[in-house]
Amino acid sequence: MTGRVRKFDQYIHNPARSKRQSASKESATRTRIVEAPVKSQTQFLPRPKSVVTQSQPIVHKQVQARNTSKDIALQSVADSKERTDNHGYVVQQFSDEQVVDYAPVKSKTSKLSKAMYALGLFVFVFAIFTSVQSFLFNNQAREQVAALGVNSDEQGASEGTGSDPSEEPVSNSAIANYFVTNPEDPRYIRIPDLGLMARVKNLGIDSSGAVDAPGNINDAGWYNGSARPGGEYGSSLVLGHVSGWTAPGIFKKVDSLKPGSVIEIEKGSGERIQYMVKQTRSVKVDQIDMSEILTPDNPNEAELNLMTCSGKYNRETDTYEERLVIQAIKI
Repeated sequence: MTGRVRKFDQYIHNPARSKRQSASKESATRTRIVEAPVKSQTQFLPRPKSVVTQSQPIVHKQVQARNTSKDIALQSVADSKERTDNHGYVVQQFSDEQVVDYAPVKSKTSKLSKAMYALGLFVFVFAIFTSVQSFLFNNQAREQVAALGVNSDEQGASEGTGSDPSEEPVSNSAIANYFVTNPEDPRYIRIPDLGLMARVKNLGIDSSGAVDAPGNINDAGWYNGSARPGGEYGSSLVLGHVSGWTAPGIFKKVDSLKPGSVIEIEKGSGERIQYMVKQTRSVKVDQIDMSEILTPDNPNEAELNLMTCSGKYNRETDTYEERLVIQAIKI
């Protein structure tokens, strides 16, 4: 190889070849300027939004490089119609009718969650408010009951006052276990025609000076200023309520008694005395003569008088305008 000149060892300038190489380099440079970004954009193109096609399927737009100045200019105009995302990647632009944007769904879901939370909070606060109101109301009711003097007797039956009696029913056990201190005092009253049996409580005079009434509308009461039932003479007086504020009283139907109906009184000793109805009469409140009621028509007879309210209820005086008196004689 020594002494021989290899081919291309010497550079011979060829103007035509240099011109072609320059043009080739310039073309390669232009190609890289266009192709490099397109290659990057095509490689990292993110998944497009869900698209609803109306007339033809959506085809992802492919950007092709141009090698001429005119093509580069046209490509720039086309690229200006595209939009990019936050990372600078090309995202194909579609019309509003084609693109389905799911962003509002998340917003609606968030609003619905807030509404449900607000509703739950409202229900919780309302429940607390209702509980507090019920607690306060119950306390107030208990205070009012205590102010009225409502309590229980030895058998556990509820009692109020003569002017505002309790309406709570008297249980069968309270009736069966009822007793009186004096065996000569009346314990029970029975009226077979009315299917009635009730306790007889011991009554006196109230704060106004009038004969008191039972503290429960389901009890009868014997006025201890009258004769004891079962005696040989004298007039006994037993009272009962015709009704309470919301319920009928023990003497609700005594106005239906007829002459000849039987009334029975059982004493604390167990002795039973029977009376037969003689007459029934209604008297105006302002015309009642208690001395007449407490005095028998025949001094040699023993009488029993039942008394209860009757007539119209007067809201101004909070009482009935009349009193019904059932007069019976001992048999």
